[in-house]
Amino acid sequence: MVLPWFLVLALTLLAPSAEAAYIYNAAALSAGDSLVTLDSTGFGGSDSFNGVLRTASGTPSTVIILLHGRGESYLDGHVILPLRLSLEGSGYTTLSIDTPVPKLADQTVTPDIAYTNYRNDASSGGSNYVFPEVYARVRTAADFLKGQGATQAVLVGFSLGSRFGAAYLAYGDAASIPILGYVGVGMGADPLVNLLDTPTSLAGVTQPVLDLYGSNDNFAVLNSVGDRASNYAGSDYTQLSQIGSGHQWVGYEPQLIGDVSVWLDRIAPVPEPATLALLVVGLAALGFSRRGMPT
Repeated sequence: MVLPWFLVLALTLLAPSAEAAYIYNAAALSAGDSLVTLDSTGFGGSDSFNGVLRTASGTPSTVIILLHGRGESYLDGHVILPLRLSLEGSGYTTLSIDTPVPKLADQTVTPDIAYTNYRNDASSGGSNYVFPEVYARVRTAADFLKGQGATQAVLVGFSLGSRFGAAYLAYGDAASIPILGYVGVGMGADPLVNLLDTPTSLAGVTQPVLDLYGSNDNFAVLNSVGDRASNYAGSDYTQLSQIGSGHQWVGYEPQLIGDVSVWLDRIAPVPEPATLALLVVGLAALGFSRRGMPT
């Protein structure tokens, strides 16, 4: 069930701080989660990866693919955890996937998640592993969800995941189900590497975009607010700043959920159960009427 936008807004404004309600980076499943293991090789990738599926009641046609931030978990990273736990209640099935990290020359060493390694990987002469693998994983996730009954998806990325998501829409191959829109939370700039620069990627994005950031966000995000909006190639760009929030939205989760829910209700609404029932009855009546008509 999707609440009317004004009710979501009212609940958001009245809700207390949720800072204590979420335990981040615990690497643990929540009640109602299912762990899945997927293989990206069928879509040009080279790895298997994990995801956590949270299924809404019924067979939702619209699903949400979630991309976590650097050094965080697909299970319980900032921004991703509150969205994953809340969107099911609005009728959306979600799949949060593990994103790749740069491979080091010596594979006996644990891959280093330092930002400089992502930059080196995506630079000219780099390994060029991370972004192609991201594209393959998004397509793999979409294909898996198609097998679950999904017909369309919305992509959501936080921090480094927001750079991945914008780049996928700009440069990746189309998924087996259409990506209706994109939510980028904490999208940053990187003038040294185009793939990591969300303003550059947004120049190739035409889907509706929701750009969320905090008034106390980091420099790479705040310094590119205008460039992100002006570079966007489509016609439906919503940019919202949450006063008081830092990059990770800790304590501002209700506002985050409210912003995303209102936008989703416009871009990819989930029909009310009563509406679906009326639609089925109406189609049945139309079919009966047509069968009874002379030809």
